[in-house]
Amino acid sequence: MSNKKAAQRSASNRRILDSALREFAEKGFSRALLINIAKNAGVSNGMITQRFNGKENLYKQVFVDIISTYLTKFSESDSLHKMLTTIVDDIKRGAVNSTDTFVFISDLLLSKDSPVDSFDQVRDVFCESVLCSRLSEAINNGLVRQGAPFDLIRSFLVSAVGISKSFNETSVGLPSSSGFLSLLAPSDKFVSGDPDYMRSRLTEELIGQLSYEYEAVVLVNLDTDTFIATKAVGVFSSSYLPQEQKSFDENVMVFTEGFVHPDDRQYYRDIINKDSLLRRFDPDERLTIRYRTNQADDVYYQTIVRFNTASEDGHWITIGIKNIDRLVHEEVRNALSEAQGRSASLTDRLSGVFDVIAYLDTAKDELTFYTLRGDFEKIAGRISKSDSGTEDLVRLVSALTDDSDRKDVADRIRKTVSVIHNDTDKIRYIPFYGTVDLRRFRCTLEIAALTDRPDALVIGIMDFDKHLELGQ
Repeated sequence: MSNKKAAQRSASNRRILDSALREFAEKGFSRALLINIAKNAGVSNGMITQRFNGKENLYKQVFVDIISTYLTKFSESDSLHKMLTTIVDDIKRGAVNSTDTFVFISDLLLSKDSPVDSFDQVRDVFCESVLCSRLSEAINNGLVRQGAPFDLIRSFLVSAVGISKSFNETSVGLPSSSGFLSLLAPSDKFVSGDPDYMRSRLTEELIGQLSYEYEAVVLVNLDTDTFIATKAVGVFSSSYLPQEQKSFDENVMVFTEGFVHPDDRQYYRDIINKDSLLRRFDPDERLTIRYRTNQADDVYYQTIVRFNTASEDGHWITIGIKNIDRLVHEEVRNALSEAQGRSASLTDRLSGVFDVIAYLDTAKDELTFYTLRGDFEKIAGRISKSDSGTEDLVRLVSALTDDSDRKDVADRIRKTVSVIHNDTDKIRYIPFYGTVDLRRFRCTLEIAALTDRPDALVIGIMDFDKHLELGQ
């Protein structure tokens, strides 16, 4: 065959494989049609049959082509960690972007629709690669669990693709690369090598418990100090997450020293430590701890520990951490949004959230109460009205506030009332501590601007501690 004909044959084969990848990714193996592949590749149906011997062999050849092309990325100088991390990162990107390659691979690995022996086609390609050599060395050195390299990489791909697909479909942040690599950890770190078991644990035990409210999530094996998967946003995206070289208790120490308020650190450590959690371990229970942080304005967080399973490979827990102040504030924001700035609608929507709801007419400087409950009603009954609605609000809050905070809170209320009309955020939060009949409790005062009443502000005051207890 001349060089020109060889080049033409190579080019047409390339078009056929690219067209087949798109067709199989879009429709799966059973529904894909050779006539569509041929048409999009600009060749005849007979050419595909002649060169690839039917749809099943073409499907397998697309897989061989993907793996062969991928393995050429790696060189002798690359470490096994770099190779595996590259694979995981590409899988995660493919899941997020739904690339043809990822869709094809996920269908091949996870669907019963694809030819069952497709993996046999890539065995020789893999076994001749530098990845196989590095994996064999790691097995011999005890860095990777025992098994045939090809079988290990196959189960690793099945798990990594399945986990990525499941996580992405539920809009939960994908696990860290280290979480994926732990699937290949040796037996003293990770006994169960069943990829379906691992994938179901990650999807059922972790994703099933998550919602948007959690800022950090960690799946932990208490017996081996293995951290399988994490989700991190906000302050946790760059710090406070577990470091794999540290034990569970060492990581808790780092977290409390850096994040938890000094007054609550010992309380946190007494409960969140390996021995305590193992004593409390009950798959039907969960543990909730509320504590202040080192963040501004004494922000409160919750750590929730779910006891998952105690299996042959250890005691597994899921730790979720969330900003509970933010969740309450979002209730207010959602109420404001749903009411679309209309005062009548807003009063109804906020009635279940606040102990005090009032309107401050800034033009007339008049304060009108719509809701007064509990201790707030007692205090309001003792205060006579003045000529200033702003000062009436200040006097109500001051009558509740601890002596040490009174002047600061009063100044903040006056300042907020004077500037909030020009505030694009439309809502301000003022936290303070109240005391009634020797009971000390945390409060929050919300001041928001209205759109249908440009000279009015809506005021909400809440017994924050009671609200959180009711919401748990």
